Amino acid sequence: MRDSAGSFAVMDDVWRDSLRQREIPIRLRLPQHASTPVPLIVFSHGLGGSLASGSFWLDHWAAQGFATLNVQHPGSDLNIWSRRRDSGELNLRERLHAAMQPHELQQRTLDVKFVLDELHVRQASTPTLQPLDLNRIAMSGHSYGAVTTLALCGQHYPHLPAFAASSAPSTLFESRFKAALVFSPSARHTAQLDEQFGQITLPCFCLTGTHDQIRIAPDITPDNRQLPFRHMRGNNKAMLVLAGADHLFFNGRSRQDSAAECGMSAFKEVDNSVDAALIPVVQETTLGFWLDTIGHAQPMHNAIRWGFIGTHISPPHQLTLSV
Repeated sequence: MRDSAGSFAVMDDVWRDSLRQREIPIRLRLPQHASTPVPLIVFSHGLGGSLASGSFWLDHWAAQGFATLNVQHPGSDLNIWSRRRDSGELNLRERLHAAMQPHELQQRTLDVKFVLDELHVRQASTPTLQPLDLNRIAMSGHSYGAVTTLALCGQHYPHLPAFAASSAPSTLFESRFKAALVFSPSARHTAQLDEQFGQITLPCFCLTGTHDQIRIAPDITPDNRQLPFRHMRGNNKAMLVLAGADHLFFNGRSRQDSAAECGMSAFKEVDNSVDAALIPVVQETTLGFWLDTIGHAQPMHNAIRWGFIGTHISPPHQLTLSV
């Protein structure tokens, strides 16, 4: 699978969940001329994101033989920004707050479950979907998408009344995923962390940076983003911490494109040289994780052989691994 970068087709569509009366935009990258069934990585965007989120990562994975599927979540997608200039900053803050409520998180998990179900239904009658190996599916996401990913992969919520009941986590959990990779994860509530993250047992790779923080959530510090990893049980996990990497970097798009999407002319303190140095590091380490987990005919449930990874990039951008 890794010998050379290959071509892939990109297909956009909107799938309708009639049960919830909800339109779900999707973007599928499908490697061309695959000689064996193709594993699939589902990707969930962050707050205010879109089908373009994660492109730096998903393009690379698809070129190396993995199908990828972006899921766009109505209610917490780019449409949050569309009324920024018309409705004012206060309305925008209200929209951001509403999009981060437990109900929206639940809707996000249901979006993903619906897409998985729909893939199984459509594959039988759609030739372009038949190369997909739906027994080898993994989940990934950035920021709010990382929260969505961990919810689907076993996180518990003792601090949220809506999810505190013993049956609630099982309604969010999705057993079809064989591995998870999260960019900019977080622990919004820092009580009972072992209970929150201790039930996540599938292979999980967490990526964050020393500048991974955003203004709308000042309580989520760069150190906070390491907490999910630290409170997962067992050794079937890994973490990558990149010196100099900020929150927007892990969105996997150019800063100019991200700025345009949310109606901003530019971001302050942009250092594209840091991004240029770190992008290939993330592409290669994440690809290695996928190869070790779903890149085999039989998914490997104890695949992470490298243990804890503390990777720090600093001038002149030398890579140091601590195993």
